[in-house]
Amino acid sequence: MLRVGALLCSMASVATACPALAQETTDAQRALGRSEYRDGVQASRAGRWDEARDAFHRAYDLVRLPEILFNLAGAQEQTGQLVEAAETYRRFLREGTTQQAAELRSDAEEFLRQLGDRIPGLRVSVTGFSTGDRLQIDGADVASAVIGRTLPVNPGHHVVVVHRGRTSLARAEVSVAEGETRATELSVPHLAPEDVALAAQRQDEARLRDSGGDRSGASGGLLSSPWFWTALGAVVVVAVVTVVLLTRPAQPDPYVGNIETVRF
Repeated sequence: MLRVGALLCSMASVATACPALAQETTDAQRALGRSEYRDGVQASRAGRWDEARDAFHRAYDLVRLPEILFNLAGAQEQTGQLVEAAETYRRFLREGTTQQAAELRSDAEEFLRQLGDRIPGLRVSVTGFSTGDRLQIDGADVASAVIGRTLPVNPGHHVVVVHRGRTSLARAEVSVAEGETRATELSVPHLAPEDVALAAQRQDEARLRDSGGDRSGASGGLLSSPWFWTALGAVVVVAVVTVVLLTRPAQPDPYVGNIETVRF
């Protein structure tokens, strides 16, 4: 649930960064960071939250003022990155030592508490997992220590894959909603090294066909035509979007909680 009525410091400003920070940040970086920050504020006012998130992220990379993290966390939340938003609020609470950060501390703590109730969990179980196998979630490697544990994830669709070398041996897809914990199980088959190599070759051939490298089925009629499947996919996407728009709950008022002015 979006937060309404959070602190809005439209005219507030922070003290100039500490001397150590000033020595590490060039004037050019500071000027660019200021511009990125202003772009982020303007984008958030217009509800362009992806754009605002990226601008705040760039601003913080350029000038590491903790107050920027407060805005970045809000933009991450608005774009569905609940796990990242929670970690950003935690970093703000660790690093924020200025007067303005102190004034925002209670809000950040409350926002973090609310996020804790909303972040979904995904518990992955894998049988047949061997030393050297890699577990990936949404294309990113994760430590095997997460197997059997509940991993915080963002709401939405997730793909879990077990790789051995460049071969994917097990795959599962699962969707989780806010505040929900889901479990998924994968079973890795027992394969000899030569079987793994053969599987890798077949997967490479399948990827080549999918990318258009194999034209052997070009005369296979309507079902083999890429245009048919593209058109069918477009119809499905439109149908899904229509259902989502018709069934989604009414959205509350826009999020309010940016620091409008930060002195760099």
